Amino acid sequence: MRKLRKLVQNHWVLYTLLAILLAVILPLISAVLHISAANRVLWLFLVIDSIYAIWNGYHIAKHHFSRWSLFIFPVIFLGFALIRYNPYVYYLAGLYLCLSYLTCSLVWPKQVKITK
Repeated sequence: MRKLRKLVQNHWVLYTLLAILLAVILPLISAVLHISAANRVLWLFLVIDSIYAIWNGYHIAKHHFSRWSLFIFPVIFLGFALIRYNPYVYYLAGLYLCLSYLTCSLVWPKQVKITK
C-alpha cells in the first residue's frame, strides 16, 4: 500500500492517470451510455476537459513542476482521438495545450531582475 501511495504522489503519475481518465475512459463510458456525439463534444470535450486543462496549468505553475508536464494530457487525448474520433476533434488537443500553457504562464511567479 505504501508503494502505491508513493507512486500516486508523483505528479507525473497523477497527471497521467487523470489524463487517461478524462481522455480515454470517460469518452468510452459516454459511448456505452449512448450519449449523443454533440453532447459528448460539448460537455465532455469542451467543458470538462477544458476545465481540467486550466486546472492542470494552474497546478503545474503553483507547484513549480516542469512545464513539460503540460503536454501529458493533450498528447494522450490526441493519441486516443486519432484512433476513435473525427478529424475536427484533433484541434481540441491544441486547445487544451494552449489553455494549460496560458494558465501556467499567467500564474507562474515572475522573477524580477533588478538592474543598476
